[in-house]
Amino acid sequence: MLNSVSENTLRRYLPYLRDWLIYCSSDNISTNTANISQIITYLTVKFDEGMSYESLNSIRSALSLLIGSHIGINDQIKRLFKGFYRLRPNNPKYQFTWNISEVFNYPELHQMDTKDVKFQAKKTAMLFALATGQRAQTLASVEIRQSKNRE
Repeated sequence: MLNSVSENTLRRYLPYLRDWLIYCSSDNISTNTANISQIITYLTVKFDEGMSYESLNSIRSALSLLIGSHIGINDQIKRLFKGFYRLRPNNPKYQFTWNISEVFNYPELHQMDTKDVKFQAKKTAMLFALATGQRAQTLASVEIRQSKNRE
């Protein structure tokens, strides 16, 4: 079963599973056979501690992996998560956006004859970011030898 889960997913689940094990040992709950009411109580405690909806979903997925997939389809759990969402909806991923016309109207952007390699590299990165909509971490991992020149 664990072989079906990616390493990144396991890394994301691990802190939640550790916390679940600690919770279960303190309340004398069997970690892999807990009933729905015990799981609901645990999730409610985490919600009351201020945990985000996204993190609570990760806990639910981690517990489904450990205990069984019935957790994700249980009507009581679904209703609980609907309540979580209504009380604490997801925050937008980005708090602000910027006007790209300011970038395109930036006078230095239109200089094609400059020999400044650093300026040209920044300009290329900015245009690449705008054209592809990639995040900064993705742009940082781009390697020149991976790109193809099409003329």
